[in-house]
Amino acid sequence: SSHFGASLEARLHFAIKLVVLTHAMTTSDLQDGMQELESGQEKDYNACHQADVGTVVVKVSTPSKKCCSCRCCCACCLIFVIVLIILAFVLRIVVLNYFTGVGMNSFLLLNTTQTRAYMGAGLTMSNITYNIFWPGCGTVSSMTDFSSGCGDLCYSAELMEDMQAFNAQHPGLLVSFPSRSQSGVEPVNLTAWWLPAAPSGSGHLPPRIVLQHGFKSNSNFYREMLASYMLRSLGFSVLVNNFRDHGYSDESSQEIDQWADSYVYDVLGAWDYAVNDPDGLLGGSLPSALVGAMGFSKGAMVIAAAFGLEGNVPAAWLDAPPFRPETVFSHRARRIISEMGFGFLADSLVPTVWANMEEEAKSRGVDLNRYLPENTLPQGPETQRPVHVTGNTDDRTVPNIGDNSQIDKFLQLMGAHKSKYNVSSHLSAGSCNGEAHCADHLRDFEAYRSRLCVFWKSAFHLDGFQCPP
Repeated sequence: SSHFGASLEARLHFAIKLVVLTHAMTTSDLQDGMQELESGQEKDYNACHQADVGTVVVKVSTPSKKCCSCRCCCACCLIFVIVLIILAFVLRIVVLNYFTGVGMNSFLLLNTTQTRAYMGAGLTMSNITYNIFWPGCGTVSSMTDFSSGCGDLCYSAELMEDMQAFNAQHPGLLVSFPSRSQSGVEPVNLTAWWLPAAPSGSGHLPPRIVLQHGFKSNSNFYREMLASYMLRSLGFSVLVNNFRDHGYSDESSQEIDQWADSYVYDVLGAWDYAVNDPDGLLGGSLPSALVGAMGFSKGAMVIAAAFGLEGNVPAAWLDAPPFRPETVFSHRARRIISEMGFGFLADSLVPTVWANMEEEAKSRGVDLNRYLPENTLPQGPETQRPVHVTGNTDDRTVPNIGDNSQIDKFLQLMGAHKSKYNVSSHLSAGSCNGEAHCADHLRDFEAYRSRLCVFWKSAFHLDGFQCPP
């Protein structure tokens, strides 16, 4: 950006001035010494004064050839040391500026090829299963692609066929609504998939769950589509929301990823719509106690933040939530820097790069840390609302091992507010065809589905509701 370019230009200008000044000083000094040698004046350099009958006679001496040689050597060494320092200084600036640019492009600036992926005309619930990316299979274009066994190490072709058949039999529709109004938050029109549960014949509207996608994703990615099918097959209707600047939702004026800023009010706008059904497209309004929230990765972090601000959301399911945006950035940045051979610079580079990115975001009107869960969750009501946090120890995106375990940070935070939250958790291990981030529901479909059912049955107080074993 222009901000970082100006900063780099100023620093380089300072370095160049320092080199010129040092060169001028040492060159002048050397020239003076050589002129004195050529004039053949007094060689006694060490005598600075003589004492003669109480009178101090000051003798101005000139350097000998030996002393001049020493001075030349010292001056050259000084130049060499200063040049090394300046080169290190300039190198650090160049490397810092490079990684700041990489961070901006990969973490802050929106890439529409990702955020607007799988948005083609004609994409519906009846064909979306075989028109998106799946781990191990890539982007498929036909149900027969699954028959090749591309996903067999993680999931079966039968699972894909069941999902396809269910979606074709129970299609959804796209619905639009505004983000929740909040001072300082730009209002944006959002669009989500409304995916109703299969009719139960009970005469009652089923509970609803707002499902939120994560980083560089949207409603049509495999994580969200599989989770929607899983919830619907259990008897819960789903509203799969798109953040502003993602999927089918409208653009904002900031044009960057907003992390813990305005996205919180996108989630709350979706929850308001799911509760109130203002357009009459969902079958009618529901009590707020029957409309929960679930999210993946960044979406889970935003759900957690919104959960603290809106005390009427009855329960939340968080899959691989980062505790702070900086965690995700730093974890990935340190790995990349180490792989490039600059691991020894990580401790000094990463915090500075992150600070640069925060500053750039603020210059565009976005505070990446505005609504962090650690600040909003303590504001929740003392109603012991249920929260489930799940993650994977092999996750390379959101760490869940060691002192930096994100699950542990959430458990510690909510554990300090036991009158507000009733927290449960699950930590797994393993990957799905190389993907361990938010892929447990694909890798271990039946077990994940069972835990999901038990949680929401209890959260919604559904007596007599049957969950799969």
